[in-house]
Amino acid sequence: MFCACLLSVTVFQVSHVGGAPAGGDGGPGGGGSGGVPPPRGGLGIPTGSFKLNRGLSGQSGVTCAYYNNFLLDASSGQQFKARLWTSGATINYTIISQSEFTSLQQNGCSYLSQLSSQIQPFSSEQITLNWSAPQTGWYVLFFYSVTPYSGPIYCIPES
Repeated sequence: MFCACLLSVTVFQVSHVGGAPAGGDGGPGGGGSGGVPPPRGGLGIPTGSFKLNRGLSGQSGVTCAYYNNFLLDASSGQQFKARLWTSGATINYTIISQSEFTSLQQNGCSYLSQLSSQIQPFSSEQITLNWSAPQTGWYVLFFYSVTPYSGPIYCIPES
């Protein structure tokens, strides 16, 4: 049994401005609105579906993963719960700190392999993501596939 009362977590898609990672200075940054973070409170993740529309590459410049990500602003103990599924392909996800995401952007494929113990796969069989923030701060909900996938990924937040 789970508690039906979940605290709100602010979620918004991370964007890149001028080629630099959003929020690379340790602040929230980015957010898809010209570098201005969204208003605090509530959920900003798209209800419905999204696609893996970015590529992660290694030092050789070869793409090793196709991804999309969302920035979570959470207080210690706050929960984020969502249903996840695809139209068939296996997709991976993890929730990492914003500093880990910055390292991932800077180091590419080599850093992705360091996250392997934190990765959770899902596909056409619906799963429930149920996450509690270990401490107050910014986190990144990171979805990826090592093979190109142009189909929809469904992420429906639950309250």
